[in-house]
Amino acid sequence: MKVEIWSDFVCPYCYIGQKAFQRALENFEHREHVTIQYKCFQLDPEAEVHNERTVIELLMDKLQLPKERTLSKMAAIAEMGSKYDVQIHLDKINHTNTFEAHRLVKLAETYGKDSKVVEQLFETYFSQLENIGLEEVLINIAEASAIENEHVVRLLNCRKYTNAVKEDQLVAEEMGVEGVPFFVFNEVHAVAGAQSEEVFLKVLQQIWDEENAEKVKLDKNAPVCATTYCDGDTCYGKE
Repeated sequence: MKVEIWSDFVCPYCYIGQKAFQRALENFEHREHVTIQYKCFQLDPEAEVHNERTVIELLMDKLQLPKERTLSKMAAIAEMGSKYDVQIHLDKINHTNTFEAHRLVKLAETYGKDSKVVEQLFETYFSQLENIGLEEVLINIAEASAIENEHVVRLLNCRKYTNAVKEDQLVAEEMGVEGVPFFVFNEVHAVAGAQSEEVFLKVLQQIWDEENAEKVKLDKNAPVCATTYCDGDTCYGKE
């Protein structure tokens, strides 16, 4: 079973949703048959890497809500995260651009380290309150995921995987994805939003059952009643 996950590392629901999915996968009996591919989605492609405004301030402007109500929404998000041991401090996090972070995940995929890097990016941003748009932060994340510094420095000094990141975003647009997290199972079944662990587990089981439903096996040597048989261009009655 293949699961594609579109997300952005400045999205708290993406962090929570992926944690819930991971918990579900750990409890899924056939988890060794599930492969995961991380896809890129930028909520704010025009964001500056260095941004002095906190996420709270940006959301107040975007949602046109007073500070008290915005803080209330953020508290609800933090409570959701606590169910999965996720610490989210939106009142202390500065917004940033995630394009380079997505390129790092593409590099990590070639080493089989993409899951680790994705987890590190979320934790670094939401829990450690570091700017994941900065080169030195990305190098540290890669190092913690056992990717050699020289490979990351080389990546950050070229345009490698730029087209791959953009292609993921174009595919998301073609599919009509307007928000993340967004999960696609076997390129057919889509699940949007930070669903609960229980929902993800049910989806995994349902798709597994559909994939492995018992199929009717036909015996190619089963006897039949034939009225004729042919030899070249001539047909004879079957004796």
